[in-house]
Amino acid sequence: MILWQADTSNPSRTTSGGNIDRPQLKKLREDIFLGNIQTVIVWKLDRLSRSLKDGIGLMVDWLEMGVRIVAVSQQFDFGGIIGKMIASVLLAIGEMERQNIRENIIRGMQVARLRGAKIGGRTARIQLMDIHRLQQEGHKVVDIAKQLQCSRQAVYLALQRDGRASTSPQDERNHLIPIQIAPLGNIS
Repeated sequence: MILWQADTSNPSRTTSGGNIDRPQLKKLREDIFLGNIQTVIVWKLDRLSRSLKDGIGLMVDWLEMGVRIVAVSQQFDFGGIIGKMIASVLLAIGEMERQNIRENIIRGMQVARLRGAKIGGRTARIQLMDIHRLQQEGHKVVDIAKQLQCSRQAVYLALQRDGRASTSPQDERNHLIPIQIAPLGNIS
């Protein structure tokens, strides 16, 4: 019997070989422990784990239980002592690749900072007192956003959090300005 266990349990989050705490891997480990699976086929060994310690731990446990591990793209069957040796080398390379990626990202962020880019974090909150001051001066949200160098939505969200004024662009567009009409008298 063939079972495919794709690690797609949470499509909004990308799973990583750097972490063995993944739902489908946990299910696979349980099935192996129960004796339901005799062969594990992976595309590449580093898809199983990019951590040398975790990868070797998984492989040793599985091989001791008689589970056959095959990496399709690398064309390896990791049974026996030679298979274990090759697996440890490939897992070490996977961990090295992961570390290189991390270092490259850090270097890229440092270069971007030197060029003046802001990395991560939330942008500074706009000050409500500035919004209220500009509203009292008669400015519309579009003008306030331009002056405060933020989006209209940021202004609306700030007002909404504060519980004052209009809470959406639609409210402002549909807003009617009341005017007083004097009763018509006799015009002489």
